Amino acid sequence: MLPSVKPNGLVIVSTDLYDGSDLDKLAFPRTPGHRWFWTGSARALVAASEGFHVDVRIPKLAVKKKYWCKRYVLLSPSGDVMKRVRNYFGSVLRAPSEAP
Repeated sequence: MLPSVKPNGLVIVSTDLYDGSDLDKLAFPRTPGHRWFWTGSARALVAASEGFHVDVRIPKLAVKKKYWCKRYVLLSPSGDVMKRVRNYFGSVLRAPSEAP
């Protein structure tokens, strides 16, 4: 997916954070729409290896419905785009959530 992003593009991935739990005890890690969890170091490694900047934000949905592990991972090859993302979140506490 990342190689197809334009130089000033932005990718937003909705994912869950991995907390070290036994994946076999979780109810949904292998069901459709849920592929895997990400650690902070894995996100940083993938982003850097592909030439992307990365930012992670909590969506409103995570707080409202108590989905504490839900995060939006924002990736862009452009430092300017990521600067605009940081500026946006300077005035907005939570990322807008996807439609239910």
